[in-house]
Amino acid sequence: MKHPTTIEAYPHDLQQLAQELGDLRYDALEEFLQQLSQKIAADGAKDAARGRTQLASALAQAAQTLEQSSKHIAKAWRISAPYLK
Repeated sequence: MKHPTTIEAYPHDLQQLAQELGDLRYDALEEFLQQLSQKIAADGAKDAARGRTQLASALAQAAQTLEQSSKHIAKAWRISAPYLK
């Protein structure tokens, strides 16, 4: 499996990507975090199946952290949504 350090179709650096993701409306950002959490959890499950227990554990913790972050962003969305036109 290839693990790139950039996104081929994205013309900017990772700092710019973080900025653009952070500018998403909170409901869209929540969805992104959910999808990323699921991807990392799946990667961790594959590593667990290969016996890479330390890596699998670290990825599971990362996925859980992203899941919690998405819940906080969902709360921010519920708070801010009534004020958006």
